[in-house]
Amino acid sequence: SKTAGIRIRRLAKAITVEIEDRGRGIPREKLAEIESGVSGLGIRAMRERLRQFGGELKIHSNGTGTRVSVTIPLVQTSSAASGIEPVEAAI
Repeated sequence: SKTAGIRIRRLAKAITVEIEDRGRGIPREKLAEIESGVSGLGIRAMRERLRQFGGELKIHSNGTGTRVSVTIPLVQTSSAASGIEPVEAAI
């Protein structure tokens, strides 16, 4: 894609990041492989890093482009018990 947009928002309880392009999209078969963990080492690494903060990554793709959305909670009530450090403490 020749263009992409990046949107970063800080909400009361989370930070969200969306990256969207207007390319050809990811073929369904490839997206299924990425989602199942069969391929996409970079995506797996991003998900693992986000998991450390209680965050999540979602990918939506079709013939008109791809959107990657990330949500990272700012405060976790059970962070001490889970061993997950809140984002604010990690920054």
